[in-house]
Amino acid sequence: MMGQAYARLIENAAVKTYGMEHQIRKFHEEMGEVMQAMNRYLNGEDTLEHLAEELADLSVTTEEMVLGFDIAERFNHYKTAKLERLWYNIQVLKRRGQNT
Repeated sequence: MMGQAYARLIENAAVKTYGMEHQIRKFHEEMGEVMQAMNRYLNGEDTLEHLAEELADLSVTTEEMVLGFDIAERFNHYKTAKLERLWYNIQVLKRRGQNT
């Protein structure tokens, strides 16, 4: 498995080599491909293997966006806040299920 530092090096190189406008367009393309793969999977027309590949592409381009816009600290702040809110909501649902 590739280390995070090496992955960041490659993602930074992609942003510098291709430029942010190109990478933003690539990010949009990858989002569309993930949506299509998920819909096809839900309809029994695609495999988990293909979905995993498309999600990996989206993950790479997401990291390129965070690096390219230099928003890692803000991104991590919001990601943590959203995960904490999700955990809270899960706990609320669990309590409701136990009390019904």
